[in-house]
Amino acid sequence: MSEDKKIIESICHDMASGNWNKYWGENAFIIRPSGNPLTEEQDKQMRSSNDIVIEKEEMVAINSLDIHGDVATVCFTVHQVFNYKGTENDDNSVVLVVLKKENDTWKMITGSRSQGRPPSEPLPIF
Repeated sequence: MSEDKKIIESICHDMASGNWNKYWGENAFIIRPSGNPLTEEQDKQMRSSNDIVIEKEEMVAINSLDIHGDVATVCFTVHQVFNYKGTENDDNSVVLVVLKKENDTWKMITGSRSQGRPPSEPLPIF
């Protein structure tokens, strides 16, 4: 396994655990299930808000990881248990991130998160 692949897998496990803040690239955004973009600043505000209480965030699986020079695409499934504005959520979601290596550091330049599905439903097959 290449060193970059090991690093990217570690980054994705960290992101799936809720530690996105370390990996945002300049002007990066994630497309939410609503179709609306989420910027680094909005993510920080959301995670520090009293509107959301996160109980659990963990990696379920890395579905695909492709490295093309200094750009990588990673698709992974994450399990999140949280309360948002009084609504309980227990979701498996699929996340797609595009990372770019700059100055030997991998940063997310864009991404998307699918609508969550209950853990009792089958996971998508990749």
